[in-house]
Amino acid sequence: MTRKFRQRICESWIMDRREEKSRKILKEERIMFKDSSELNLKQKSRQVLNQQKSISPQCKLLAFVIRLIMMAS
Repeated sequence: MTRKFRQRICESWIMDRREEKSRKILKEERIMFKDSSELNLKQKSRQVLNQQKSISPQCKLLAFVIRLIMMAS
């Protein structure tokens, strides 16, 4: 084998390894992003539930009266 040929083989092998590493990193980033987006959704739903729990009885009564008026009209 000539020196240039060996050099090309080494370069192509190095490029292949770099591509594999970059694919692996991209895959890991996608998984992390998916996990974080699911976590964000769970946190947001908890926040909404907490906000709904904190609604005062007067507000609930007012909302009920408004719904009754809307149905009647």
